[in-house]
Amino acid sequence: MFLNDTAHAMTQNGRVSLPKRFQKELSRDESGNICGVLTIGFEGCLFLFSEDGFKSMYAEQNTQVFTTPEARKRQRLFFSRSHEFTLDSSGRLIVPERFREAAGLTDEVVMVGAGDRAEIWNPAKWAEENSLDGSFDSLGNGLDPEGQA
Repeated sequence: MFLNDTAHAMTQNGRVSLPKRFQKELSRDESGNICGVLTIGFEGCLFLFSEDGFKSMYAEQNTQVFTTPEARKRQRLFFSRSHEFTLDSSGRLIVPERFREAAGLTDEVVMVGAGDRAEIWNPAKWAEENSLDGSFDSLGNGLDPEGQA
């Protein structure tokens, strides 16, 4: 499970070190290299999935009926904006330029654990998104599936 959040430096060519705790959640290819899938996410971040996590998300998407133009467009946009990656020997990910531009990433990023995936954020955008004053009160009863205190 992807947990916690940390800031990381990013080079001009988009190279950024992935935390060891995130590396442990990713897949390995037939040569033993750590790999996964990077996608353009929501609210201005990038999503980082293990291969199994991405396949699971794909299976969920694939069960939806794609009979409407909106559903087909959503599927096309999501999958056309996905990128398979392999970490280098130092555990670094190269974020493609169009992904950096889409998320407004420059010289620093925040890597956020989001359960089944990690997210990569521009620090200013993450500060806005993360402005709950340390409280879950504004989220309502979403943390309790029964809606009870």
